[in-house]
Amino acid sequence: MPQPHSGGVVTVDLQQTAKIRDSENWIRGVSSEHPGKKDGWADLLYWIDDSVYVWDVKHGGGEAERKDGKEVTDKVKYLQKHLNGMGMGQLKAKVGFDIPPQAGINNFRKNEWVESYPSTRSKGVIAYKTREIKRITLPEPQVQEQEHEKEDSWWGKTQNWWHENITNHDWSNNPWTPKSPVGGGFPMPLPIIP
Repeated sequence: MPQPHSGGVVTVDLQQTAKIRDSENWIRGVSSEHPGKKDGWADLLYWIDDSVYVWDVKHGGGEAERKDGKEVTDKVKYLQKHLNGMGMGQLKAKVGFDIPPQAGINNFRKNEWVESYPSTRSKGVIAYKTREIKRITLPEPQVQEQEHEKEDSWWGKTQNWWHENITNHDWSNNPWTPKSPVGGGFPMPLPIIP
């Protein structure tokens, strides 16, 4: 969320997606079903030096988005009572301002794309829409084997020369190899050094 130049701290109630509750978002008496009697949670709070902004996050286009403006107003009213009761009356609870639209992958559901935008129906409501992301599987690359002619390539010519002249050479008619009367090479005596 882009923050004004004054800095501040954002606290989020992620109970619906990640089953995590931030105690900073707990508000005495703010239950949506039983206002004034049961406690509840704000979805998003933005704490700065002298103010606390309150937002609710609702699925866009539905009844919840339309009627949630009253819930945000109730949360602001009960949050202010809560702050006053805790000796933090210098902080003023306010309805959240319009946050620029944002879009991205849901951090808790990697196959879901989320688009959020300020509600046009209710102040302090961030509306969102989701859609499933289709995973694209790329095909395995096709590797074509290349045929090399040994005679045409440099390595093929080298291999052929090596085989003909070194590996498969008949060394029996080499004039530099001494002959033995029995046949084969002439044994060479080696000096033994003690």
